[in-house]
Amino acid sequence: MGTLPLRDGLTSQLTASYVSGKLTVTARRDAGWQQPALFIDSMEDVDFGKPSFTSRGDTLTATVPVTDSWGEAAPDLSGKTLSLVLADSGQAQESQIAVAAGSAAPGLALGWVLLMALAGGLILNVMPCVLPVLAMKLGSLVQTERRERGAVRRQFLASVCGIVVSFLALALMMTALRLGNQALGWGIQFQNPWFIGAMALVMVLFGASLLGLFEIRLSSSASTFLATRGGTA
Repeated sequence: MGTLPLRDGLTSQLTASYVSGKLTVTARRDAGWQQPALFIDSMEDVDFGKPSFTSRGDTLTATVPVTDSWGEAAPDLSGKTLSLVLADSGQAQESQIAVAAGSAAPGLALGWVLLMALAGGLILNVMPCVLPVLAMKLGSLVQTERRERGAVRRQFLASVCGIVVSFLALALMMTALRLGNQALGWGIQFQNPWFIGAMALVMVLFGASLLGLFEIRLSSSASTFLATRGGTA
């Protein structure tokens, strides 16, 4: 038969702090630590992950990742009271502990953030789904001398606006779904077997088209319209 956790007797000191989505529980025990375990009572809209332990002498540090029900950063736990059970060597202690605000790690300078963003963008440009499009854009840029520069600028501006509007529409759709209490995140569609099946079918059809098994063509009227219109059509 299991025993109920005690109110004291296991630790001589117990503290908790929270910063940047991580809860840190620090405990001291004169006899040291062998196989510690930490159990935290659930809170509304807060999900506590699996704790990781490090011990040095009589001091134990448990780090617990904290997220909300959507799997993102949880609300600030600073100043709130947690109910937890700390156990080791067949002995357990239940405690009510107030969470202090921890010291955040120094952030990166703005210059470094912008530099990393630029490097990430350059890396993305060599991906197979982006590089061919850039080649077509550069090909049209080579013909700038034969065309009005204003038209070239309008084409590039239309491409940029299309990208920005597409991502804004996607972000607004995700925000609306999540405000409707839908547990969604980026890439959640790949957990749907129907979506994966549809994408697999699209890839098979695309590959068959590249192999020459069939061709996907626009109607003659649509092809003529795009060829004669030009510009950003």
